[in-house]
Amino acid sequence: MTSSTTRRKSSTFYVILIAGAAMQWVANFVISTTFPPILKNFGLGSAYGLYTIAAATSFFFILFFIKETKGIELEDM
Repeated sequence: MTSSTTRRKSSTFYVILIAGAAMQWVANFVISTTFPPILKNFGLGSAYGLYTIAAATSFFFILFFIKETKGIELEDM
């Protein structure tokens, strides 16, 4: 493996890491801005129910539509 290939892998990894952290911040912002109105208008059970449904939906989406990447190089994806 050459130095440029290693550098490219490293920079790709950091871009993916930054994108993941940014999406975490976006998700936290969305939850923190939607929770108070949902709590006020519909109650605590509805708020947690909505977020539970969203989490379950994302779980099944990942389970059925995202391919396994274990043992595959980043460039081969």
